[in-house]
Amino acid sequence: MKTKNQQVDRIALRKVRKFFPQVESVRDATKPIDIEVSAHDSNHAKLKDHNHCALAVACEKKMHADGVIISVKTAYVVKGKRAIRYKLLETTAREVVSFDRKGGFEPGTYSMKPPPPVSRLGVKTDKPSGLHTSSVKSKAHITTNIRTSLRNE
Repeated sequence: MKTKNQQVDRIALRKVRKFFPQVESVRDATKPIDIEVSAHDSNHAKLKDHNHCALAVACEKKMHADGVIISVKTAYVVKGKRAIRYKLLETTAREVVSFDRKGGFEPGTYSMKPPPPVSRLGVKTDKPSGLHTSSVKSKAHITTNIRTSLRNE
């Protein structure tokens, strides 16, 4: 029987394997990285493409990676049979949205950070049942006209 932690790890692996079937493991980054995106990277990128957006092109060059997957909130850097998972800062996520909407990717330095402790792979996040902070559910806004979410794939 698989634990909840193993299921979370397998979900991340399944997401990465849709793009890179050879990947055998996914782990969280331990150190932040800064990626310099140039106008050249932006000009040689593809809209709404997880693997070929301006940030993916720049990240692949800097990290000497076999491939990169960029979502709005998460990035995976693939090297051989391993993938390293990063979280994108909100400012970087806005550039991804801007790029997908044909607004360009502003040249500059963008940081990718290790996931916070509560959202790391293998971290148990059991929520106590029966505890609700509010009985009113808010509607979530879904950003449209950008690349698909890795969650929905």
